Amino acid sequence: MQDIFKSFAAGKTEMESKQFQKLVKECKLIDKKFTQNDVDIVFSKVKVKGLKTITFGDFENALAEIAKKKRNN
Repeated sequence: MQDIFKSFAAGKTEMESKQFQKLVKECKLIDKKFTQNDVDIVFSKVKVKGLKTITFGDFENALAEIAKKKRNN
């Protein structure tokens, strides 16, 4: 998973919202249960307040949130 994270984060240790959106879209995670709006909500939920990026740990938390959202709808 870290390799995927780094490839979308352009080799950096942090990922921006736009990069996260691209990853989610290319992995075909967006559907009726998990929309583009949900992507933004998850990103905002897992990032540290005041920052505009997420770390790999935040990314793992985001994946858990996506799974929870898709499972509960």
